Amino acid sequence: MRRRFALALLGVAGLACSADRGDEPSQQPKDPIAHAEKSEKADAPDQHAEAAVELPSSMANQVVTISAAQARAKGLPPLGFSLDFTGTAFTVSPFVEGSYLFASGPPGGPLNLRISPVARNAAFAGVVGGSQDLDAKLVPEQVELLGLTRHAVAWISGSSMARTSWCAVIVAPASGDDALLLEAGVGYSGDAISCATALGHEELAKVIASLEFTK
Repeated sequence: MRRRFALALLGVAGLACSADRGDEPSQQPKDPIAHAEKSEKADAPDQHAEAAVELPSSMANQVVTISAAQARAKGLPPLGFSLDFTGTAFTVSPFVEGSYLFASGPPGGPLNLRISPVARNAAFAGVVGGSQDLDAKLVPEQVELLGLTRHAVAWISGSSMARTSWCAVIVAPASGDDALLLEAGVGYSGDAISCATALGHEELAKVIASLEFTK
């Protein structure tokens, strides 16, 4: 009798100690498989939504296509287009600083192609130069590009090894007010300010000639 009474007292003391420590009451173990599946679903991104708007951060040596849906998701006018960089040394980065894409050549000197949104009838002053305030003389020209004679401007920026000869052209689809501003630049040490310098570069000319509007 005394033994049973002592054991009962020990049981009460154990409960009191648990209460003092703030121990939680025991729970049934969770189903590990169901718990893992639930965690995976919670952590997994919406792959269908991502596929509609995202592109790799850097692409090279391939046909690069930007859809109207991808452009719209980035807050840009919904123009879709493609460019073929196959066989070139460009690295292509989509959606950089408000542009559709920016392509740069290998190290050794400037070699760039920037494609940005612009109104079909926009004046070049104020829209060329990317995100930088351009302080350069713009020389208006007309160039043959993609089967048409188009208005363009040429200018030179930078100095020393960064000195670059640029040409900008506006290319628009058959309808609508939205258009693409193409800015091509190559390293240049001469004095002539002409679109022929950039547009005459073999790789730049090849890529620009492949431009096609898509959906």
